[in-house]
Amino acid sequence: MLRPKFDAGLHDVVLAYAEIYAADQAGGHNTGQHDMWIAATSKAAGAVLLTCDNDCIWMSPSLVKVEHVMTAKRGDEQL
Repeated sequence: MLRPKFDAGLHDVVLAYAEIYAADQAGGHNTGQHDMWIAATSKAAGAVLLTCDNDCIWMSPSLVKVEHVMTAKRGDEQL
C-alpha cells in the first residue's frame, strides 16, 4: 500500500506549523521544534499524532489530534 509523503515545505504544513508555534508561545509550553514539525505534518495530513511522551499532550483537538500511547515495559525497564 502506498502512503502519501509530506514535505515540511508544503504550504499546508508551514501554515500548520505557524499555528502550532503561535499556540505554543501563547501557552508557554516550550515544545521542541522537531515535535512541532511532526505535529504540523500530522495536522496537514489530517492524521492523529501518536506519541509516547507528553511533549504534545497540551495540544487541543482543534489544533491537532494527539493520542498518548503507552510503551511496553519489561521488568523495571521501559522499552
